[in-house]
Amino acid sequence: MFVFSLSPKKIQKKFIIIFSLVIFFWVMLVIFVFILKRQNTTVKYDGGSYNTKAESIEDIRNFALQFGWKIKSQPEEVTNILIPSYFNDIYEHYNAIQKEMGLDLSGYRGKECCKYSFKVLNYPDNDDVNLNIIVFDGRVIGGDLSENIMDGFMKKFT
Repeated sequence: MFVFSLSPKKIQKKFIIIFSLVIFFWVMLVIFVFILKRQNTTVKYDGGSYNTKAESIEDIRNFALQFGWKIKSQPEEVTNILIPSYFNDIYEHYNAIQKEMGLDLSGYRGKECCKYSFKVLNYPDNDDVNLNIIVFDGRVIGGDLSENIMDGFMKKFT
């Protein structure tokens, strides 16, 4: 016959140790995932790759320079936008432009983002073009080049 006995102090001590280890590993996992998410700011697409870091206006200006665009030092407009939960035909078309650049707004449905519009200073033969950048959590998640006239163009910035 085998008899096994634990005192309440031993049970309490083991529980505290196990609970502490579980909490420690959970916190480490959260920190690890957060660090990986913040560090991965490179997007690859058919034409190459680029950095999407956009934690400041300076970062956004550097972002634009990756594609050869010189923009004004301050945005013409800064607005909060809501990426819709359901994409209609217009948003599907806009997201198709994003996908050509290696981006995808689908993962941001229902999220509030910030849109920056900068005047492009070096667009060939046209001084009425804006670079629009959509930023979420310090990263560029979308955007376009667009002409500021009725029936003007809208295209990818790459």
